[in-house]
Amino acid sequence: MNQVAFTNDLVLFGDSVHPSQQTRPAYGSVKKGKDRLLEVKSGRKPINLIDALSLEDMDFVYKDYETINGLSAVDFLKKIEARYPDEDQTIHLIWDGAGYHTCLEVQEYLKTSRIKVHYLPPRSPNLNATERLWKIMHEHLSNNRTYEKFKDFKKALFEFFDSTMGGIKDVLVSRITHDLLWLH
Repeated sequence: MNQVAFTNDLVLFGDSVHPSQQTRPAYGSVKKGKDRLLEVKSGRKPINLIDALSLEDMDFVYKDYETINGLSAVDFLKKIEARYPDEDQTIHLIWDGAGYHTCLEVQEYLKTSRIKVHYLPPRSPNLNATERLWKIMHEHLSNNRTYEKFKDFKKALFEFFDSTMGGIKDVLVSRITHDLLWLH
C-alpha cells in the first residue's frame, strides 16, 4: 500500500494535450478486393487542454487554453487547488517535464502551493494514466469519424469530458488503472 493511502493527500495525473479535428483511421472490415473510403477532414487547429485525473474516483478537471505556456500552467494549478479546497490536503500532481510544466512561472507558483509536482521520466508516456484516457477519447471521438466543422469537433470533445466519461466510469477504471500496480 502506498503512503498516500494513509493520509488525506490526493494524487492526480496531469497532462497537456492538443487534440485536433483530424480523422483517425482505426478499424473496420472490408471485403477482399474492395476499397472502403473514409472521408477525411484535416483540420490543423488544435484544442489546447491542460487536465488532471484522479484514479481514486475518475474525477477529471480540465481547461481549454488559447495556448499552453507557463502562465496557462499556473492558471491550471490554481484551478486544481480551487477544485480541491481542503487547505490541509496536499495535492500530488504527476505530469511530464514539458517546458511549460517546468518553467520559472510554475516553479515560483509551486513555492507557495499545496501542490507537489512529481515529474515523470523523459519519454515515458506509458507511466501517465491520462495517456490511456486519450486513447479512450479517440475511440469515442475521432477513430473513423469526421467532423465537418471545428466547432462540432470541439463540442463533441467537451461532451465526452462533461457527460460521456460519467457514463463509462467502469470502462475508465478497468482500462486506465490497468497495469499501474506500481502505485500500490
